[in-house]
Amino acid sequence: MSSASSPLAALMQAIRSVEKSARQAESVLMQNESITRAVLIDPLLRALGWDIADLDRVEVEKTKDSRKVDYLLKKPGREVFAIVEAKLLKGIQKDSALDRQIGDYQRTFAIEQVWVTDGLQWMHYFSSNIHAKPHELHLRLDSLLETAEYLLMHLDAAHAWGLEEDAPDNALLQRMADLEARLAVLESSACEPAPASPPIAVHDPPKTYERPVRLPASQGDGKWLLLNNCGDLTGSKPAKVRLPDGTEKDVKEWVDVLQLMAEYLLSVKPDLELPYYRTKHKGTPIMNETSEGMHTSCRLNVASNQNKEVYLYTNNSTIVKIDMMRRMLESMPSESRTVDAAVMLRSR
Repeated sequence: MSSASSPLAALMQAIRSVEKSARQAESVLMQNESITRAVLIDPLLRALGWDIADLDRVEVEKTKDSRKVDYLLKKPGREVFAIVEAKLLKGIQKDSALDRQIGDYQRTFAIEQVWVTDGLQWMHYFSSNIHAKPHELHLRLDSLLETAEYLLMHLDAAHAWGLEEDAPDNALLQRMADLEARLAVLESSACEPAPASPPIAVHDPPKTYERPVRLPASQGDGKWLLLNNCGDLTGSKPAKVRLPDGTEKDVKEWVDVLQLMAEYLLSVKPDLELPYYRTKHKGTPIMNETSEGMHTSCRLNVASNQNKEVYLYTNNSTIVKIDMMRRMLESMPSESRTVDAAVMLRSR
């Protein structure tokens, strides 16, 4: 697959281009917000699927109750997905005035997700709690891979619009599937770069990776598939899960498998450090004692003697859920894994 068809590679290239533009025109961008938006912010939003010229998706200079926002990113039906507030390059002032501005936006537009950016620095507010700190990214200072990954996971237009019925040849569905698969691969610090793609510098060199192969239905029906050794099960549905202690459970969805595996991990490792992440790059945690920042989560059943609440992040694809379960298996004590964890797929 060429780099042109990969959302992650395309975004990484867009970030490099934006960073180069900021370097070349820094003095102008530090004095003019309109130019900052046109040169730095608009190109990155377009790379994330937000067409500034499409009024169904983006409203620029949107005013409501005397509050004006620079970019209002919308879901179908005009529901607000996120707000992006633009500043001059190097013009973000982290003070109480900014906190009040963010709070005003969240209350006025009934939304928690607000981004503040000067084109290079991107601050992601995802909680109405005034004491919650934003997640900060810097296109020049932070890992290119980590930055692109975070933006795709939280600001890509596919999260708001999904698959459009009139999209030709399922193009958007393929885009989302490719995105999710590559994120799972790269978060595991292992990827096989496409031969036709130009090399892209990242902070952590990728390891050799064998691309997962879509598993034919005939191979999955009525057989246990080891979680540590299964292919791409996107489009399949689980019927049963076998936990590492040999317990078998009936399930309906992949989120059920993920939840049972997480609860088993907590039962065999009650001192598990929380928040618990998939990779050293962190990002959104797999499990945490708060659901803030998870967007979609479920509360786990934890032993009463642990005296804590634990939430599981569930807003992810099948291939990512399987990758999360592999991470959990690695964290379990060896004595708690008496059999290989596995799933059985539903007959098709």
